[in-house]
Amino acid sequence: MDLTTPAVGDPTKQSWAAAMVINDTQLRDRSVADLLRCFGDFEDWTAGTTVAPDQWTLSGAGATIARDGTNFKIGTYAAAVTRVGTDCQLALNASTWAGGTGYYRSRVFTLGAWVRATVASRARIRLNDGVAQQASSYHTGGSAWEWLTVTITADAAATQLQAELQVNTGNTAAQFDGVVLVEGTTCPPASSLRGVGSSLSIATTMLADDLV
Repeated sequence: MDLTTPAVGDPTKQSWAAAMVINDTQLRDRSVADLLRCFGDFEDWTAGTTVAPDQWTLSGAGATIARDGTNFKIGTYAAAVTRVGTDCQLALNASTWAGGTGYYRSRVFTLGAWVRATVASRARIRLNDGVAQQASSYHTGGSAWEWLTVTITADAAATQLQAELQVNTGNTAAQFDGVVLVEGTTCPPASSLRGVGSSLSIATTMLADDLV
């Protein structure tokens, strides 16, 4: 193993997992570009429980958001986004965390999130590179949590790498939790985001899945 690989935090690194397990190409493909750090689990609501959680931005006229401590998948809270009149989304631009424009252009990224909805064809996730967008399938409705993913090859002229959690086409609420961004095409379901810093649960899952 090459111990001279840049450390985690170095913007020239390929990814978090590449710095941890350098020579395993399967792990590199599903490696965590930054997994939105601690902001994908919606545990931090510094501005208040009815204002967009830390690092996220809510858009869409009439849309509301709430910290949901009842319907959550991991941790203790989810983000509940409600459409009122017009399509809406909760967005986070992960460009810097994904290495900056000089790195992520023309590379493949996959966004994953746990999504809960009670109405079909309303809630989905999308990756937006500033030139083009790719969206996941819609949640099927029925109140169960579903793991949705979407993959994009960032355009050669991409200006951002934005994760978007959307509620479209009709007024309803949907919950989002466990948002993960990876470089590559495989995005295993999140069971704990904060575990990367403590229990290493995501790393353990990736290692187990690859039979290392």
